[in-house]
Amino acid sequence: MSEDEEEAGEALSGCSCHIDPFAALPPEERPRGKLPMGNLRHVICPVCGLEYWTNRVSDVCPQCAKGQR
Repeated sequence: MSEDEEEAGEALSGCSCHIDPFAALPPEERPRGKLPMGNLRHVICPVCGLEYWTNRVSDVCPQCAKGQR
């Protein structure tokens, strides 16, 4: 490792913004990671019993909703 690379490594290791930029914030103000399923929720269709994930407001699955129109 050259002297320049070594000095750059030392400079970065002393700076907390490269390690955790939110370390100084209290826990309630730190940004939260994305949920793995985003805004989807697990529901069971009350008409046919199909279990599925949706971001719709209604619990009725799309197939049953088409039949109800």
